[in-house]
Amino acid sequence: MRWFRAWAWPFTIRWRRSADDAVFRRARETAPFGFILKPFDEFALKANIEIALHNHRIERDREDLIQQLQTALMEIKTLRGLLPICAGCKKIRDDDNHWNRVEHYIEKHSEATFTHGCCPACLVKFMSDNGFEINEDLVRKLKNSPEDF
Repeated sequence: MRWFRAWAWPFTIRWRRSADDAVFRRARETAPFGFILKPFDEFALKANIEIALHNHRIERDREDLIQQLQTALMEIKTLRGLLPICAGCKKIRDDDNHWNRVEHYIEKHSEATFTHGCCPACLVKFMSDNGFEINEDLVRKLKNSPEDF
């Protein structure tokens, strides 16, 4: 059994010559991945080691998953409930009864940040409102373009 002691085990298997309720309680407290009574045969030892390795992998995967979920949870900040929004200007009323731009409110209450662009319809409206010449080719290109400007 020299190989047995030389190998770095990631788990514990307990073995005893005899066992009573007190021994089983102590073994349970140490949370071994296996428990073998002596004398044991090769099959029992092999089965306990394979089960212990399997349980160790499951435990390690579970701990990795918990760590991933905790990391994801720290990154999540969500908005919940009803948001009172003005039908005209689209500002949102906060808990202090102040009206805020949508971007400001969402940035304050979540991890989101905003970038601004201009959709084709708003670009045409802006150009016409500010005296820019709008030809039909430009309007057609803007309507067919999926991108913001």
